[in-house]
Amino acid sequence: MSEIELRSNHISNKLDIWKKSLSKKKLMERALLEIANWNDFPETGEYWDEEKTRPMSYGGWYGTNGERDYMRTLARYVLNEIGEYEKELDK
Repeated sequence: MSEIELRSNHISNKLDIWKKSLSKKKLMERALLEIANWNDFPETGEYWDEEKTRPMSYGGWYGTNGERDYMRTLARYVLNEIGEYEKELDK
């Protein structure tokens, strides 16, 4: 799976869970906290060793630009969701 597919799938799943239990304001707060803490990246499925005992981090596999792109994508997904909330309120 490519980085873009992994990133998109992970964020989509995360937002689906968040949307079920969070208001618009809480959704924004949750996303901002995650971005501020810079954590909860998906597993890469890659390992540092051949025995597969040391999982490789997202940053280790995709680099700091990959981490940045992940958080940027998270922010864009949340902004899109907020726009959808606002469209529903305007009806």
